[in-house]
Amino acid sequence: MPGANAEPMAIPSENGSNIVVAANARSWNPTIIDADGKVIYLPPNGNYTITGTEKYVNSGFLRPHSQAPPGLPPTETFSVTFQ
Repeated sequence: MPGANAEPMAIPSENGSNIVVAANARSWNPTIIDADGKVIYLPPNGNYTITGTEKYVNSGFLRPHSQAPPGLPPTETFSVTFQ
């Protein structure tokens, strides 16, 4: 899609639908794109102070404790506080 922030890689399946074979890193991980276009990947449950000039802010996948991949902490919530 023109102008999209990212696009997943997909291959056609036998029934004619597409199978996603690679997840977009910007949707998997907590991600910020700052005003200058610099991509910042945060660690799970990381902290970042939003300035209001960001072009993109994403929590990444939220996974409860029972669904966290081995070796990764659960990421059950995402919050933003405005002053």
